[in-house]
Amino acid sequence: MTGEDGAVEYRELTRDSSGPASPDGGLPRLSPKAAWFPRSEPVLHIRRDGRTFVVDDPVMDFPRVIVFGARPCDAAAPDILAPLFGWDYHDTFFEQRRRNTAFIVIGCTRPVDAACFCTTVGVDPAGEGLGDVLLTPWGDDVFLAEARTEVGESLLSDVPADPRQEGEPSAADLEAFRRRVRESMPPRFEVAALRSALARRFDDPFWERAARSCLACGTCAYVCPTCHCFDLQDEMVGSRGLRQKNWDACAFPLFTLHTSGHNPRPDQASRWRQRLSHKFRYYPEKFGRVLCTGCGRCLRLCPAGMDMLADLQELAGAPSRDREGAVEERTRPGALPDGGGAEGVGG
Repeated sequence: MTGEDGAVEYRELTRDSSGPASPDGGLPRLSPKAAWFPRSEPVLHIRRDGRTFVVDDPVMDFPRVIVFGARPCDAAAPDILAPLFGWDYHDTFFEQRRRNTAFIVIGCTRPVDAACFCTTVGVDPAGEGLGDVLLTPWGDDVFLAEARTEVGESLLSDVPADPRQEGEPSAADLEAFRRRVRESMPPRFEVAALRSALARRFDDPFWERAARSCLACGTCAYVCPTCHCFDLQDEMVGSRGLRQKNWDACAFPLFTLHTSGHNPRPDQASRWRQRLSHKFRYYPEKFGRVLCTGCGRCLRLCPAGMDMLADLQELAGAPSRDREGAVEERTRPGALPDGGGAEGVGG
């Protein structure tokens, strides 16, 4: 995680990088999804010799990746997607990249802004049960490090203890702190009520009104840590080519366009309905998990001001927050209010 233009981003850390950002610097504008689901990925290599084509599998020697400073809403994403990529067919590309990815998670201390709703969809903002190492902010520039897996124990094995620390906090103090973190992010709507409404209001005029501002740009899908739609394309240059997966999005008009010219989702209203229904109805019914981590990126970064959370609240019959507040927060991407310190630690 590196600092760029006053914000933080997930980037490969090299000798020429600008350097790591503060571990508590906020939520990066883009998710680290490319670590386990790249934007473009070759799945076949093609060679042509006259009229003969030879197809070879790519070398799957994927590098090991450590996502340092992952927020809980990002670290939860691969586990949510795993049932899909290992369902009736095992996607070895996803599964091997996931095995090669370790997470050093930083627990949140409060919401990033009004767009956060992780607790609503079952993600713990304190980070328990997520990642390989959990860092909990514990005072000024101090983090409590806990290994959650064997990989995490290996990562921490060579890290010396901070000589300034006299001892670890008690289990009671730590649990009280995490409870306060969770209470600072109350649920925004009932997921069960939303799922029922999505089934009941399939043909509701709500969808046309809700999607009126949509530009079909796909930003919401590209910044989302759990959106996973892709297209397969064959490309040839001379006698060599490849077949590759490229990110796609259900917001695009071409996404469901048939070769006959028929499009079962002919307008943005039907496409917006599909996006919400997939995440909060179809996927949970199939795999038992909501296809959303509540990170709020789709709200902050939508160029047209689409507010998925407000739509979900309206469908679920929950009180809606102030839409204007979310628009204002988008001018401060990734910023944590008041520096995001561990307020009230140990008290």
